[in-house]
Amino acid sequence: MKKTIPILILFSLILSSCINIKFEEPQPQGGKDLAIIPKELQGSYLIDEHDTLFLYSNKMEYRKKDTTETINLSDNFILRQFKEYYILNQKDDRDSTWAAFFVKKKKDKNPIFYIMSYDIKDSTIVDKLQAITPTKIVEADGSVNLIVKPTAKELEEIINKIGLKELKLPKLSK
Repeated sequence: MKKTIPILILFSLILSSCINIKFEEPQPQGGKDLAIIPKELQGSYLIDEHDTLFLYSNKMEYRKKDTTETINLSDNFILRQFKEYYILNQKDDRDSTWAAFFVKKKKDKNPIFYIMSYDIKDSTIVDKLQAITPTKIVEADGSVNLIVKPTAKELEEIINKIGLKELKLPKLSK
């Protein structure tokens, strides 16, 4: 059995009963893969009292109590830059889609982490997304996944019109 991978673990922690946007390709579409995670993003981040996320130059670790899951930058874990965001893209082998984890570095401040996940009670999300880009709707495990393949322009429109959900991940160290 394949181990659950870090970004997907984070998604599962926060995304039950949510509408999640997943992608057919790493984002932004056609973007250049970065070989290292920038120094200003590297460090440890508190998810909750038992869980910590570590970003190193070439990998991410997710530690939960006594277990550690590690994923190296590779064909299945891709880092790209888009506008003011770094996007950590992770392939979900269960359905060959990509989860995207957005990180924004603000000058002289800790990075801010975002995901594309919304309250399932917000019935306008599907309509807003479909107005921007073709959307496949897949329901599984109490969540609704919206699968899209946006152009870079459409991705920017999704961010601007629908927005991103901020995750509160305080930085513990560099």
